[in-house]
Amino acid sequence: MRSFDVLAVAGVLAVSAASAAGQQVPTVGVMDLNAFSVTLEDAGALGRGLAAMITTELAQRAEVRIVDRQQLEEVLRRHQVSVGATGVGDDAAMQIGRLLGANYMVTGNAALDPRQARLDLRMIEVETGAIVKSVKETGARDDLLELAERIAALLVTDLRLPDRPSVVAQRIPVSASLAYSRGLDYELRGRADRAAEMYRRTLEVFPQHPHAQAALDRVQ
Repeated sequence: MRSFDVLAVAGVLAVSAASAAGQQVPTVGVMDLNAFSVTLEDAGALGRGLAAMITTELAQRAEVRIVDRQQLEEVLRRHQVSVGATGVGDDAAMQIGRLLGANYMVTGNAALDPRQARLDLRMIEVETGAIVKSVKETGARDDLLELAERIAALLVTDLRLPDRPSVVAQRIPVSASLAYSRGLDYELRGRADRAAEMYRRTLEVFPQHPHAQAALDRVQ
């Protein structure tokens, strides 16, 4: 089994394990922020640092389960997704979220001037692309940690797990999960024809798969 397959299936199994244990909480991943600063040469480092800060804050809250930064970065590396000062688009964030088994992905912007900082974040539902939460915080430039703490609290307020069939209850065959994961892999790399092939194979193995038909419709 390739490393990608192990990673993708591990994400699905981790969500399943949480459900089986009665921990019905949403799984959330945090992308590097789009960073803008007139005083910093490496704005990309700012975006990565803020994403790490927000991830740390969210990880301390019982309302959500957080995708590990190392796992997220491994997916980005394996699929050659470049994240610079301008971050990645919402579509790419959704595809990465599917690979990670996440319910939601957090994306957004960070802007610093010599005195102030502003964070604008949005939480995207991975399967539908809907923006379920949009929050912003402004404060002194030196209070970035406090801003991260406040915005993390706003992100998870009243957040609920999407009402979808449980992967545990359906007991999806491993072969179907692998085919679906390979479809996501091809889709992320722009290979719509191969992605469609894998999604069809998923439905052949397990017609009741909760996401494969929507994925097939998406790439056709």
